[in-house]
Amino acid sequence: MIYLTADLHFNHTNIIRFCNRPFGDVETMNKYIIESWNKTVTPEDEVYILGDFSFKGTHRTVRYLMNRLNGKKYMIKGNHDRSKMLNNLQNAKLIEWWKYTHEIEYEYKGRKYTLSLSHYPHFPSKGSDIVCLHGHVHGIYEHHGTHFHSPGVIDVGVDNVGYSPISIETILDFIERQRNV
Repeated sequence: MIYLTADLHFNHTNIIRFCNRPFGDVETMNKYIIESWNKTVTPEDEVYILGDFSFKGTHRTVRYLMNRLNGKKYMIKGNHDRSKMLNNLQNAKLIEWWKYTHEIEYEYKGRKYTLSLSHYPHFPSKGSDIVCLHGHVHGIYEHHGTHFHSPGVIDVGVDNVGYSPISIETILDFIERQRNV
């Protein structure tokens, strides 16, 4: 299975207050996110992290956190991710690669989808079947029971989807429901 997530902000004490996260301290937040991830993702799954994995962690602490997470991991660079840190994770074989953007082709329920991945919100052309997935905004969109900002645009950040990676099929089910409204 393929999963997506963003804005984990491991080791970022102030993110608890900034995003009203339900944790008393950063250690509790880190532990909860790791446990939620590993309850969802198996070692055989793939996970696309759409930026902001950690905040001000050392190479050693970030490697330690990444190593504790199940799955084959791909990284889209966010505004808090440093190239040197991402290179370190890739050299340690804890992520497969890192990029600024990426596209995935995926077939689900007889329909082919193109998913455009970026840390930042981006919007498909009118009438396009491209689904734009992003983080960065920490769930600030008014989404009325879904994860959408506008048709075909979804914030997959942990503040928006419950502190655990979300499956590509759950995302595509949301897209189909949105199209049928």
